[in-house]
Amino acid sequence: MAANEAEGFTSIVRRERPLSAISRPSEEHQDTTMKPKKMRKMNQLVWLKIGLSCPRFKPCDSKENRIKSRERDLGVTWRNLTVKGIGADAAINENVGSQFNIPKIIKEGRASPPLRTIIDNAHGCVKPGEMMLTALEYTKAVRALTDIFGLASIVTLYQAGNGIYNLFDKVLVLDEGKQIYYGPMKQARPFMEDLGFICDDSANVADFLTGVTVPTERKIRDDFHDRFPRTADEILAAYNNHPIKLEMEKEYDYPNTATAKQRTSDFHESVQHEKYPKLSKKSPLTTSFTTQVKACIIRQYQIIWGDKATFIIKQLSTLAQALIAGSLFYNAPNNSAGLFVKSGAIFLSLLFNALLAMSEVTESFSGRPVLAKHKAFALYHPAAFCIAQIAADIPVLLVQISHFSLVMAVGAGFSNFDAARYMIQKPDMHPWFVWIYWIDPLAYGFSAVLANEFKGQVIPCVGTNLVPNGPGYTDLTYQACAGVGGALPGAISVTGEQYLNSLSYSTDNIWRNFGILWAWWAANAGDEESGTIQEKRPQDAHSASEDTKVGDDNDDQLIRNTSVFTWKNLTYTVKTPSGDRVLLDNVQGWVKPGMLGALMGSSGAGKTTLLDVLAQRKTDGTIKGSILVDGRPLSVSFQRSAGYCEQLDVHEPFATVREALEFSALLRQSRTIPEAEKLRYVDTIIDLLEMHDIENTLIGTAGAGLSIEQRKRLTIGVELVSKPSILIFLDEPTSGLDGQAAFNTVRFLRKLADVGQAILVTIHQPSAQLFAQFDSLLLLAKGGKTVYFGDIGENSQTIKEYFARYDAPCPESSNPAEHMIDVVSGSLSKGKDWHEVWLNSPEYQYTVKELDRIINTAAAAPPGTADDGFEFAMPMWQQIKLVTNRMNVSIYRNTEYINNKLALHIGSALFNGFSFWMVKESVGGLQLRLFTIFNFIFVAPGVMAQLQPLFIERRDIYEVREKKSKMYSWWAFAMGNVVSELPYLCICAVLYFVCWYYTVGFPSDSNKAGAVLFVMICYEFIYTGIGQFRRRVRTQRVSFCGVLVPYAQITAFWRYWMYYLNPFNYLMGSLLVFTTWDTPVRCRESEFAIFNPANGTCGEYLSSYLQGMGAAANLTNPDATSECRTYSYGWRDAGICALFVFSGYALVFFVDEVENEEEQGS
Repeated sequence: MAANEAEGFTSIVRRERPLSAISRPSEEHQDTTMKPKKMRKMNQLVWLKIGLSCPRFKPCDSKENRIKSRERDLGVTWRNLTVKGIGADAAINENVGSQFNIPKIIKEGRASPPLRTIIDNAHGCVKPGEMMLTALEYTKAVRALTDIFGLASIVTLYQAGNGIYNLFDKVLVLDEGKQIYYGPMKQARPFMEDLGFICDDSANVADFLTGVTVPTERKIRDDFHDRFPRTADEILAAYNNHPIKLEMEKEYDYPNTATAKQRTSDFHESVQHEKYPKLSKKSPLTTSFTTQVKACIIRQYQIIWGDKATFIIKQLSTLAQALIAGSLFYNAPNNSAGLFVKSGAIFLSLLFNALLAMSEVTESFSGRPVLAKHKAFALYHPAAFCIAQIAADIPVLLVQISHFSLVMAVGAGFSNFDAARYMIQKPDMHPWFVWIYWIDPLAYGFSAVLANEFKGQVIPCVGTNLVPNGPGYTDLTYQACAGVGGALPGAISVTGEQYLNSLSYSTDNIWRNFGILWAWWAANAGDEESGTIQEKRPQDAHSASEDTKVGDDNDDQLIRNTSVFTWKNLTYTVKTPSGDRVLLDNVQGWVKPGMLGALMGSSGAGKTTLLDVLAQRKTDGTIKGSILVDGRPLSVSFQRSAGYCEQLDVHEPFATVREALEFSALLRQSRTIPEAEKLRYVDTIIDLLEMHDIENTLIGTAGAGLSIEQRKRLTIGVELVSKPSILIFLDEPTSGLDGQAAFNTVRFLRKLADVGQAILVTIHQPSAQLFAQFDSLLLLAKGGKTVYFGDIGENSQTIKEYFARYDAPCPESSNPAEHMIDVVSGSLSKGKDWHEVWLNSPEYQYTVKELDRIINTAAAAPPGTADDGFEFAMPMWQQIKLVTNRMNVSIYRNTEYINNKLALHIGSALFNGFSFWMVKESVGGLQLRLFTIFNFIFVAPGVMAQLQPLFIERRDIYEVREKKSKMYSWWAFAMGNVVSELPYLCICAVLYFVCWYYTVGFPSDSNKAGAVLFVMICYEFIYTGIGQFRRRVRTQRVSFCGVLVPYAQITAFWRYWMYYLNPFNYLMGSLLVFTTWDTPVRCRESEFAIFNPANGTCGEYLSSYLQGMGAAANLTNPDATSECRTYSYGWRDAGICALFVFSGYALVFFVDEVENEEEQGS
């Protein structure tokens, strides 16, 4: 396989000869070795079990015409081989998980080393900063597969140990896009050493190769200082004139040899043999489309089964909502009095299922990274995935919709109903929007359901729909239906066909509409398939590690630690289904000012757990032992007085680097320090971290903003500007970095320690060069057991002597960090219990005595750090001010969010306004006024779909980092979220009002128009507050506002409490009062009830009726002797809406704060 893509790039990879490609991240060498550019960032399916994630590929790779039993056996055999090969036996029934919860499998020890690495690989964390042991085991598996199956393997490496490096046959080194070396692995180091570069015996050769062009990292022989190659071009020139280059050029002709041609022919023949016969020869797929769909359907059901809890909760939630809605419409009468109620029931049923489909949008997009990955592997066609997803969803949705529809049908009595006059009907639509009726699938569904249920029915007119009625009006000959479309003069009932004709509906179109709905479904499914091809985005080629330097001119301005931090007999236990599990077992140690301590151990040893316990970040489990500062218990201000750098770099994406640093400094430094001094200290840290070139750059998100190293430096900077007075915790700060970036990070930490900072760092096995930067080491074995604590010594001499004393000497050419992990938990352990060795060692006895001495001495002296007694550094009003300002800036820069919100309001307002253009002053017009206001309510779901992800993202930042650092309180966070939204909510309300109010023809009086605008602004606040509180708007509340079911017909159980607790009730009431009060009503011809009087004039005949039950009716021709014509028809609610605004936001403050306190107390 040859590649010629980069400048001067020529190489060849042959069978059974794996190639290692190494470089700094700036070289983007993944582009030449992996076709999917962001393959390492593709996520596996969260709810798919590990054991099932292996065989799901095999059905798409086997020949179609094989015997089924043989195919199944082959799939099982391949699955077992894969699972055992990656060491996944113990975790075969675990879900793959997401990037946030995947450490659970690894840290609890249920995944063996190869699986840990493979899982990390799936989430973008392969090799960089990873345990050398796990990476080594994974690379050995790759080596074995290469040898067994005769594969050609290409692997990109960061921070590769020598054990990994030595497994490869050839190595390719890139720098500045140039191939500065390509040749045998064993000759790479001598080639560079011949050019004058020095590689220490214990150094990682891979790091040595990538550091030869880095001035701060390379070492030069004394006799080569004047003539060594300083740039990539000079090294490339030396390589081009070297015999290795000539030897490699001979291999470039390999594709033209007879052996290569024969193997190529055999390969082509094998591919065609495996491929389904009817597939095109150019198709990369191997199986039929049917087989692909079948495999994807099975995988989809496995995912659903893996998340049974969500599936069951969704079904129960739908059933509960159906019971509530069914009880609201319960036993609606089968006459004209039940027309409006049942029309509300069917409208709610269709609307509910339509809105329910919105939840599928997120799910469909969440699987697209996996789809892109599988497409790149030619496992299946994207259309097969889409069809399988749809086919798998049909039974699930059928069950979900069926029990909702069944409960609603039984509750509301859908066997006889009339949904007439509900919303705007086709005959009343304006010509500019009538075309929407023909492309609206809900219109066809509504028409089909109405026609099906109304076919052959006779609806008697009763109550106010029968004119006249009451005492003295018993002769049906002289009565007629009023307010029921399709009624004939003198008729007291309406047939279904008459009413359907008045709405332009026909029973003949039921099956036509049914077919159209299926056609719409097929069209949408096809659209989904066409949208599965992802557009490749250009990647930022800026180097993450371009000669990063550590500032040297700010030592005197840095804060010095003076406190001693100790922990003694620390034990941490958690509850598990199988009983209590000890994660830390009597761990003890200390960190002094000016000390850089390393916390190391194998995966599952409890490194991060110990760091979290020490930093007071564990909220569950049982902690025993003592954690002291200066020999005293921890104060209430400890969490903000100790810096903590998370492994995940969590930052506000729309803030600049300087803004993030200033935000931390202003909120976490003492309230007694002037603001100007805090900002000057930010300048000091920017100088120290060499971030001048990026200080005004937006942080962005991972992969679309700052580089990995820049984000790491920012994470450290955010903690440094807080002036941590006790110590700084760092959780794997070198993870994800290349060798040079890792060296710069640790060298910077070394500098901080030299000026007096106390630092404790968890780190996977670093290179010998990095390991030498640390002063002390706490080494843990599995189960949180200590196997060493003490000094490392010059060139790691102290720790080498310790292990050599117990028959585990470190070879001169080995990295001591790698060696001791291998000794404690790897291939060199020889079954020895190193925890027992430690407990019986003189070093342990010294540690115990020294720890007691440090604690007693510190307790007798004045505390090195004064405790101000405040949980938060700044008072509440300052917290609110700073947090609100940050969120205002963030939301202002989030133009996509703002533009979408404005566009949604403008678009829906114009659509609503022009759909109900200048409604008439008739009975039907009054209903249309009601419905256009009702439509305004449904602007909320679309806006909340945009708001909730933003709110959750902000809350994640607060929960993960800022709350644990005691940066600010929940009240400040909630207030910032509320206030930052207010200006845009007001603007949205004004835009909706202008585009909608006057187009409908509502009164233009300023007192009425102003009142409507006020209520609309209140509604914007109401749904935002409720949405932030519950993360979703409850659509059930809309059912109780008196629109779908008039108050008099609401079931008694709901009428006397839910109706009055529902904010939508008061919203609709206030808007209707201001828009319809004093509006004249002029009946259209179709709205008159026409009948003949029994005797005399119409006025004489209806006199009793007009004074009694018909007091609200109007008689237009009292002097006529035939064809009498009649028809039927605050600020308090606005104030109540305002009260709901405050109550909704109060829930955001109080209820979520209670949840936070419960989490902290658990």
